[in-house]
Amino acid sequence: MALACKLRTGQVRPILLRGSFIIFLTLLATLSSISAAPAFGLTASSIPALTVTTEVQRDYIVNGAFATDQENSALTFTATLANGSALPSWINLNSDTGIFSVRAPTSARGQVHQVRVTATDAGGAKTSVNFYIAVDDESLGCTLDANTDRLARMLNCTTGKARLRGYSSTNSYRWTGPNGFTSSSQEPDVTVPGLYTLTTGEGSCARKQVVEVKPAPAGCKETDKNVIPVAKIDADRFSGQAPLTLTLDGLLSYDSDGSVIEYEWSWEGTTAAGPTPTATFEAGTHKVILTVTDNTGAKSTDYVTIEVTNSDHVRYRSYWLEAECATVGSKWSVGSSGSASEGKYVYSKNASTSSAPSDVPENQIRFTLTNAEAGNYYLFARIDAATNADDSYWVRVNGKSWYEWNTGIISGQGFQWNEMMDFQAYLTEGTNTIDFAFREADARLDKVHLNKQNAKPSGNGDAATNCYAPANVPPVAVASASTYSGTAPLTLTLDGSGSTDKDGKIVSYDWSWNGGSASGINKETTFPTGTYKVTLTVKDDDGATGTNVITVQVADDVAAKGGNSIWLEAECGTVGSIWAVKKSTAASGGTYVVPTGSNAYNEAPSDVPNNRVRFTFNSPATSKYKLFARINAPTNGDDSYWVRINGGSWIKWYSGITQGGGFTWNRLPGDAFQLTAGSNTIDFAYRENGAMLDKLYLTDTNSTPSGEGGSVSNCQATETVYTQYLEAECAKVGSGWNQNQSSGASNGKYVVFSGNNITSEPSATDLSQQVQFTVDAAGSGTFYLFLRLDAPDLGSNSLWVKFDDGKWMRYWTEVGGDNLLTNGFEWRRFNNDGKEISFNVNAGNHTVTIANRETGTKLDKIAFSRGTALPPGMGGQAANCGTTSQSMTNTSMSVTQSTVQSESVETAEGVTVYPNPAVEDLNVSLNSTYEGAVQVTIIDVNGRELSTSTHDKVGENLSIDLNVRNLPSGMYRLRIIEGENQRVQPFVRL
Repeated sequence: MALACKLRTGQVRPILLRGSFIIFLTLLATLSSISAAPAFGLTASSIPALTVTTEVQRDYIVNGAFATDQENSALTFTATLANGSALPSWINLNSDTGIFSVRAPTSARGQVHQVRVTATDAGGAKTSVNFYIAVDDESLGCTLDANTDRLARMLNCTTGKARLRGYSSTNSYRWTGPNGFTSSSQEPDVTVPGLYTLTTGEGSCARKQVVEVKPAPAGCKETDKNVIPVAKIDADRFSGQAPLTLTLDGLLSYDSDGSVIEYEWSWEGTTAAGPTPTATFEAGTHKVILTVTDNTGAKSTDYVTIEVTNSDHVRYRSYWLEAECATVGSKWSVGSSGSASEGKYVYSKNASTSSAPSDVPENQIRFTLTNAEAGNYYLFARIDAATNADDSYWVRVNGKSWYEWNTGIISGQGFQWNEMMDFQAYLTEGTNTIDFAFREADARLDKVHLNKQNAKPSGNGDAATNCYAPANVPPVAVASASTYSGTAPLTLTLDGSGSTDKDGKIVSYDWSWNGGSASGINKETTFPTGTYKVTLTVKDDDGATGTNVITVQVADDVAAKGGNSIWLEAECGTVGSIWAVKKSTAASGGTYVVPTGSNAYNEAPSDVPNNRVRFTFNSPATSKYKLFARINAPTNGDDSYWVRINGGSWIKWYSGITQGGGFTWNRLPGDAFQLTAGSNTIDFAYRENGAMLDKLYLTDTNSTPSGEGGSVSNCQATETVYTQYLEAECAKVGSGWNQNQSSGASNGKYVVFSGNNITSEPSATDLSQQVQFTVDAAGSGTFYLFLRLDAPDLGSNSLWVKFDDGKWMRYWTEVGGDNLLTNGFEWRRFNNDGKEISFNVNAGNHTVTIANRETGTKLDKIAFSRGTALPPGMGGQAANCGTTSQSMTNTSMSVTQSTVQSESVETAEGVTVYPNPAVEDLNVSLNSTYEGAVQVTIIDVNGRELSTSTHDKVGENLSIDLNVRNLPSGMYRLRIIEGENQRVQPFVRL
C-alpha cells in the first residue's frame, strides 16, 4: 500500500506591511524541537539571522519557515529567548501572522539575542527554530561589515576551515567567536562552527556585525567546481488589488550537485525567511528577490514583480452596455436605426456556424465590466433578427469556452430583449470581459444587460454605463534650445513654442532638469558642466499634460581650471560577452553595461576580453588622475568590480560604492594614479554580477562630477558597427519546432523544439530538427554571431549550430565553461564548447543552421555583427520578417520560403507614419494590444537621440502628431518603446 503525503504551507492571516527600512542580513539559524517526539506533518526550515539598526522599525516574516500537511490548519506562533526567558520589550511577535516587529532603542546597541520561535498547528503539534537578532547602529558614521563577499560561511570538507571576510573603515578588527576565539586580522581562518562577532574595538565606531560559520555537510567531499544553485520563484498570483495577500513559493529552486539549505526573501527593505512565506502588499510595483544558499555556501537569486493596484470597493450587481460603445472588431460594422437604443447597433456580414471563428479581436465585440461583484449573472441582449437565418451568436465569458446561442432569439419583430437560456455568466470580483462573435450574418446587436435577479428588461432599458464623451486629446510638447552643447558655463534659451493642443490651448509650460527648473514658453538658462535631460511638460485647458525631453551636454572648461578631464561611456568601451549592454533613461546616453555571469570574489576572473570592459583613450599630458565611476548598485550583493590601470595589478573595488540610490558617482578609493601622455587603458572586470556601470570620469583637477557628467570622447566608433538581426519565427523553421508567444520575446514570438533531446550530432537530412537563417555579410572580414535565447535550467540550455557547410558546433556553456543559464530571454555571444569563435567570411549571403540538442531551449532571435558587444534589449529590427512565415518539411526534403520585404520599404509592424516624406508635421499611428506609457524617440543617421516624448496609450490605437519642421532634411528613425517591446520606423524629412 502506498502512502501519499501532501505537504502544504499553513494558512496564516497576514498583516499589512508599511514603511521604509534599512537592514543587513546575516545567514544564521539553528533548528530545534520542543516536542517530546518529532511532530509528524509539521516541519520547519532554518531562519537567517536578522541584523537591525537602532531606532528603525523592522518587520521580519518567519511564517514561511513552517509548513504543515493539515488541510486548512492555521498555525499560531509564540516566541521567547532561547533560554526560555521573555523577549525584550522592543521585540514583538504577532501570534496569528508569524511576523516579528523589531525597533531597537539606542541603549540596545551591540546586543545579540538568540530567539526561539515556535509554531503550533490545530492538532497541537509543535516545532521550533532558533535564530539570532543582532543590533547595529548605522548613525555612527563609520562602516563595518562581517561578510563582504555575501557568501555563507561553511567549513571546507577537506581542510575543515572557513575564512571570514570583514571590512572596517577604521581598519581595526576585533573578532570573537566560539571556544574563546579572538583575532585582529581582517580575514581570519576559523575551524569551529558557530556565531562570530566583529567590532572595531574603537569607541568612535561602536558598531557590531555577526556572521555564522556552519559545519560541513555530513559525507560531503570537495569538488573541483561547485555548480551554483538555481533560484526560482512562484506564487499563487502576481497581481491584484490592495491589500494583496499572497504566498511566495521558492520550492522550485534546486541545486544540481547538492541541496538548497536556506531561502531569504527581500523587497523594499522588508525581509522574509523560509521557502513559502505569506505576506500582504500595498498598492504599487514591488520587486521581490529570492536568494537561495546551497550546502557549500554558494548563492543565486531570482526575482519577480508584484503589481498591486489601488483598491476600489465599489461593486456592481447589474450592467447596461451599448454594443457600439464596446470594443468592436474590424469585421463588424456600426449601423443606425431610430429603433435602436441611442440610435445605433452593431452587425457583421460574416458567418461561422459550425464553430466559433478564429480567436482574434477583429471577429469579436468585447464588453469590459469593471468592479463586478462575484457571482452568477443572467444575460439578456436586445437584438433585431430579421429571419431565423440571422438570429444567433457565439458568446463567452473571460476568454473561456464559447457558448452557441442559437435558440430563443425572437425574429421578424425588430429590436427585442432576449434571454440567453440555460446559461449563467459567472463573473469574478473586479474586472471581467464578455465577447460576442458572429455565427450568422446580419444579426443586429443593440444592447446587453446582466443582472443577478433574472429580471428581464423592457423598452430601451436603462442608460448604458460604457459610453463616454469623446476623450480630451492631450497636448503635444515640443522642446528645443538655441544650442545643445558647449563649454561651461553654457547659456542658452529653452523654447517650447512648437508645442500644440488639437482641441484646446496650452495653459502652462514647465521645464525641469537635474538640479534646476523653470517656467514659461521661452526661458534663458545657464548650465554648469554635465549632461542634462531637460524635460518640457505642457498642460492644456482640460488638465492633460504632454512631455518632451531634449539633451544638453556641457563640457568641463579644462583650460580655465588649468587641468585635464576625460569622460568615457561604458557601452562605448570594448565590452566583453559576459557583460550585457542595457537601456535605461536614468543612464547617461540611455545605456549602461552590467555583468551577467558568475561572481569572482577572491581574485579577478581570467584575463580574457570576454570578462572585462576595456576603455582605451588618450591623455593630453602625463599626470596623476582620480577615477570616478557612475554606478547603480541595487544592493550590497552587487556593488563591486576589479579595476586595473594600463595592465597593472588588479584593484579590488568593494567599498565606498553607494547602494540602492540609482546611478551615482563614486570615487575609486586610494591615491591618484599616473597616466602617461598619449594612449592609456582602464579595465573593469566583474566581481559581483548585477553592478551596473554607466560612465567614467578621470581628472587631475579637484573637480567632482555630478548629474550625467560631460561629453564623452569614446563613442564615435560604435555608431558604424554593422549588425543584422533575424527573427527565429521568420526563418526557415523545421516541422519539429513550435512557434509560441511571449511578451519577453522580440516581436512577441519565439520557437522551441517539441520533440526529444538529440545530444548526438544532427542528421544533415533531418530538416524537421533545424532552423535556418540566411545572413548577409556586408563586406569581407570577421563577423560574430549572437543568439537571444531562454535557457531556463540545466536540462534546457543547449543547441547545435552550423555555419554554411562547416561542422556542427555544440553550444551548451558560457565562454570558459560556466553553465549556460539565462533569466528569461537574454543575448549571448555564440561559442563552440566554451571557446570564443568568430567567422572570417566573404561578402554576401551565408547560412546559419541551428538544431535542437535539449528540448525546452527557446530561440528568439539572432544577430550577425562586425562588433563584439552584446546587442541591447531586444535588438534592432529584423531583416527577415515578411508577410508569410517560412517552413521546412522533412517528409519531402524540400524548403518553401516566402519573399521577404526589401529593406528599402522597411516598416515596423503596427506602425503607420504619414506623410512620409514629411515637411512640418508627422502623424504616427500605433496599433497593438499594449496599454500604458509609450516612449517615442527621434534618432538621426548617426544614432543621436534628438528628442523623446511620452504618451499614454489607452486601448489598441494611439495617434501622435510630431513636429519635425525644425529638423534638417535627411533620413531619421522613430524608436517606439511599449513596455518591454521596441519597434523602429524610418521616415524622411524633406
